[in-house]
Amino acid sequence: MADDAGLSKLMRDRYDAWFSAVEKGDLDGLAALIHEDFHYVDIFGEVRGKDAYLEMVRDIPTGEIAMSMVDVEAVGHGSLVLATGMYTVAGALASGRDISSRTRFTATWAEKA
Repeated sequence: MADDAGLSKLMRDRYDAWFSAVEKGDLDGLAALIHEDFHYVDIFGEVRGKDAYLEMVRDIPTGEIAMSMVDVEAVGHGSLVLATGMYTVAGALASGRDISSRTRFTATWAEKA
């Protein structure tokens, strides 16, 4: 599968918006980016739906986290986009749980209806 440069830029822009919303504590902006059927497996192996993910983000002290996309490549499959890449996180939850990581990911995105 060849990378689609236009889709890769679109995915980088979406992840940049996602990370910016998390860093700023903008839960409304973040909620608008992710689908109601969103599912996320975090670095600890915990699976979260949209509400649980937003609750976790709520526990991040505003301005106390840094997130950065290292690399993202995307390939279209009909109305879906398969994105793979790596990102870094530096920070901790208000509870003290360190969520710093360098994470390789695979994600499937679909346009909202």
